[in-house]
Amino acid sequence: MESLVRWGAATCGCDFNIAQDPATGKKRYVTREEAVALHQTLYDNAPWLVRLYNPITNQTSAEIPEGQEVALLQAGWMYLSTIEPDFPRRFKNILNPSVNPQPRPTLCADHQALGHTKARHDAVWYETKRMEKAHSIILALRPLATWEDLGWSFQPSLAVDAEVKGARLLVLTPPTLTPTDKTFLSAAINLEFGPGQVRVD
Repeated sequence: MESLVRWGAATCGCDFNIAQDPATGKKRYVTREEAVALHQTLYDNAPWLVRLYNPITNQTSAEIPEGQEVALLQAGWMYLSTIEPDFPRRFKNILNPSVNPQPRPTLCADHQALGHTKARHDAVWYETKRMEKAHSIILALRPLATWEDLGWSFQPSLAVDAEVKGARLLVLTPPTLTPTDKTFLSAAINLEFGPGQVRVD
């Protein structure tokens, strides 16, 4: 069953609900409504767990699926909740959606017009990929380069690929690169994404 994670972009203030297949690692965007349903399913299918305490050795057990603790109880262990009243007698290692509902994802000002949609996710993902590619190219030129060495910013632009609705133009002003390096950086990024996706000043 898929797990539910939250992805926050490094390029803006947006975040998203993401479902991840634990077997393949494959991720996909989900709406808040889908996230709420998945959270409920995960909670409903999660096993009840218990933790025990041994008063002789002063040991606390790991989480044990409820029903598998009988032998330990017979050996003198007790429920941890017996000595720690604030600890639940039984619990699940996933938050109860009735008490902790899925929050609505955050919209940044630059992507607000796209709303809570896959189009917004795709635009931000595309921006992130361009940013990461630019950083990897600069690292090849300056192995100790940091994110700050990109001198990056984003600007709304009609020049950006229309297939990625709402993606902003990445503008780089890397302070440590020579004019020759900047030419190489621009050419490498154009080769990866096509012209007009990134401007190097």
